[in-house]
Amino acid sequence: MKLCRRQTWMACLLLLSAAPSVCAQQLAFDKQLNDGQYQFHYRWRDSNQQSYDIRFAVDRDEFFQPFEKYRSYQRERANRELRYRLNRYFQQQRWSRIYATLSPREQTLSIEYQGRLTDTLKEHLQQAQSYYQQQWQDYLEANYYRQLNLPLSAPGIIPDHLGIARAVTPKIAPLARAFNSILGDNTQRNYLDLLASFVQSIPYNPLTDDSESRGQGYEPPAQLLANNQGDCDSKATLMLALVRQIMPNVSAAIVYLPKHALVAVSVTQRSDDETLDDSGYSYVLIEVAGPALMPAGQIAEDSKLAISRNQYQVAPL
Repeated sequence: MKLCRRQTWMACLLLLSAAPSVCAQQLAFDKQLNDGQYQFHYRWRDSNQQSYDIRFAVDRDEFFQPFEKYRSYQRERANRELRYRLNRYFQQQRWSRIYATLSPREQTLSIEYQGRLTDTLKEHLQQAQSYYQQQWQDYLEANYYRQLNLPLSAPGIIPDHLGIARAVTPKIAPLARAFNSILGDNTQRNYLDLLASFVQSIPYNPLTDDSESRGQGYEPPAQLLANNQGDCDSKATLMLALVRQIMPNVSAAIVYLPKHALVAVSVTQRSDDETLDDSGYSYVLIEVAGPALMPAGQIAEDSKLAISRNQYQVAPL
């Protein structure tokens, strides 16, 4: 009985085929540590050549928790952990004829048995299979991973961008207040455009362009801000967390495409917006990868093509 998990990672591509000629321009970035607090300073220019300057401070220790040592999914590490859990469970149940093994390169986890296959042993194997499925889901949730199943693509394990966005929303309150100080009582659309220009202006780093390693080198929002670089998945997570902090009553989602990701927000639409309907919500789509500056409602031609071919998955926040 083989219990195998295949992974296919899709690196973010920079999609500029229909982008405006204006590219995101970060004018300044600075980070200083003083008395246990990080002082951040950003200055950037949006598509209208308007410059913005924000400063905010966060507690050094609190800001990076709980993802200070976040590790992207690795099949070998997961299989080792699950083998340990399974064999411990089998010992507790006193199932001496059942054991979990790994292939030589730790790519495959198997549940095997010794001796004749009796009815009792069949029942124990079924229980072992159920226990494995439970432990597999627990492992994904505890480590902020999730499964991704895109049409026409092999399934893969990616960072749980939504779970991470929810967890860090309170941590980025100082950054959200900095945006509030700029726009004050303003429209949701103006906030989205400002947030998008800020995230787009952060230097884009694909981290890994290997199609087998989406998620390797992923930067949770605190690390993305501190390192001042990130891929589209990392930027999408930051954007979702900011939307949730500033507009908590607005429905938002991440839209997974082959080798790319968009942010989707349910706000009042304009006639020229690129939108997507899913599960009763109508979303305005936002490109966040940069460096092309695209306001909310504008996306690249490659993104439009993937959506028109139903090669996407919507994951609501």
